[in-house]
Amino acid sequence: MYEVLLYWITRSTLTTLFTIGMVFILGVPSLKQFTLPLIVGILAGGWSSVLLSCSLWNVFRKKFRKKRI
Repeated sequence: MYEVLLYWITRSTLTTLFTIGMVFILGVPSLKQFTLPLIVGILAGGWSSVLLSCSLWNVFRKKFRKKRI
């Protein structure tokens, strides 16, 4: 389950980053000024999502683990 969560977070981040990166490369100067902060924000958001999801997954897994007899 953890691998699936990490896969979807990174996949959506990379897809969005690729699209905005193309707008940055091919766009006019006013779009470049707009997309550069978006790129930084998406990178920071993707990084924090990966770090938060890992730690939250471990906390919830330990807290709600079914005890076997």
